[in-house]
Amino acid sequence: MIDLVVAGGGPVGLMTAVRARLSGLEVAVVEQRPGPIDKACGEGLMPDALSRLRAVGVDPMGRDFHGIRYISKGRVAHAQFRSGPGR
Repeated sequence: MIDLVVAGGGPVGLMTAVRARLSGLEVAVVEQRPGPIDKACGEGLMPDALSRLRAVGVDPMGRDFHGIRYISKGRVAHAQFRSGPGR
């Protein structure tokens, strides 16, 4: 028997499903879009997202990065992460 149906297989829906499953619930995720999606919407995970994923047993592959850089109309802004690397 399914205890929880999660509508949407995006980041929040999947995290909800993982947490519910780790709590012992039977979970189904319903996603309206056919997969896989051919366009990535992010090139990396920020440090907070990475730590939250690790807390539920997910350790994404990839190279660590320690800051971000925004470039727009010839202007550049840099920021270093204070709480550890992203990936």
